[in-house]
Amino acid sequence: MLELERINTFRGPAQILRDVSLRVGDGEAVCLVGRNGAGKTTTLRTIMGLVPAAAGQILLDGEDLVPLSPHRRCALGIGYMPEDRRLIGVLTVNDNLLVPAWAQGGRDVADRLDLVSTLLPEVAALLGRRASGLSGGQQKLVALARALLAHTASCSWTNRWKACLRRSRRGWPRSSAPFRCASPASRSWSQSRTSTACAS
Repeated sequence: MLELERINTFRGPAQILRDVSLRVGDGEAVCLVGRNGAGKTTTLRTIMGLVPAAAGQILLDGEDLVPLSPHRRCALGIGYMPEDRRLIGVLTVNDNLLVPAWAQGGRDVADRLDLVSTLLPEVAALLGRRASGLSGGQQKLVALARALLAHTASCSWTNRWKACLRRSRRGWPRSSAPFRCASPASRSWSQSRTSTACAS
């Protein structure tokens, strides 16, 4: 289980997250919905350690992630797909996909690539191409595939309107996994009135 307990995050002098609590259970998907500036991307960046949490706990199966650096969190199996993709243009798609595997010591690389190729066959056809030569849509698929290579825990991605977190039991969650939406209008996003079932 991935849990956020009373997280507070600042960007400079401005407080972005205030006592945010969130839980993502095994096999569950949670979608954070809100206007621009509501804190969706900051929540994901805080989970990844790209923005430090000033207070609170981030727990992955009971282990507090707050003291850990981003690459240590990646090694625990958390994948992140940013809105701007952040691919390395001079590298091939195959090498971009292997970046998280290298960060984790190269464990189960073949199995992970097979999983991604099964889930996203469009990406398998792009493996030999440079990332800089892909269309925007193709780059998004590659960024998603890269996040999935850290498949042991959570995959997080964000765009202008929503942010999603999924917690897998083994690999990528099944399509029937529970899916909840939460609004930052409530301090405890997991308890928000909008935490109802949404189309997955």
